[in-house]
Amino acid sequence: MSRETADLSRVMDGVSPEVEEDLEDLALGEDYALNPEFVAMVVDAIDRGDAERLRELLGALHPADVADLMGFLSTDHREEVVAHLAPEALAEILSELDTDIREEVLEHLPSATLAKALGEMESDDAADVVDDLEKGKRAQVLAAMPDVDRAAIETSLAYDDETAGRLMQREVVAAPQFWTVGQTIDHFRRESDELPELFFDVYVVDPAYKPVGAVPNTCARMSTAG
Repeated sequence: MSRETADLSRVMDGVSPEVEEDLEDLALGEDYALNPEFVAMVVDAIDRGDAERLRELLGALHPADVADLMGFLSTDHREEVVAHLAPEALAEILSELDTDIREEVLEHLPSATLAKALGEMESDDAADVVDDLEKGKRAQVLAAMPDVDRAAIETSLAYDDETAGRLMQREVVAAPQFWTVGQTIDHFRRESDELPELFFDVYVVDPAYKPVGAVPNTCARMSTAG
């Protein structure tokens, strides 16, 4: 369900590296806050219906910066920005948005689009987003998700807020008991996009996928160091 944090430039198509670099320099001031001139450029691109320019501008921003940008935009402008975001980027941005803005964005997002974005989030974060939805839309979004993802979210929502069951991440990292540490690390490197963003143990499982032990993530890393 997870993806490692990535700049929007890695999920936007058609933006040349040269343009991207220039816009990155323009987007943020020395205090790393968005420049008003850059915000005005985004608004202008939306008002002119220039989708290509809007993608270029968004591609220069980190998801956290897009979340900040949303605070400077009107409701209509936010809808246009969201329409040009890939699910991976949208997942990152939803986690960064202020509560009031996130609720507004969620209200206007198509259920299928939101379902794809939730599929890119950790189950505990996705559950928080789903919990903000009104009952009818929540049912539509969950129905559009794969069974495994939907079950993880529904399990989280069965617990009260701020309880261990609600806060617990349900994605785990497992490896067969016959793998060496080197094989395990190689597999994790190849499949890094599919791993939880944060995990502390690697669970060792038998052929029936029953746990037979666990190895701290730090130990696995140390054994391959040097």
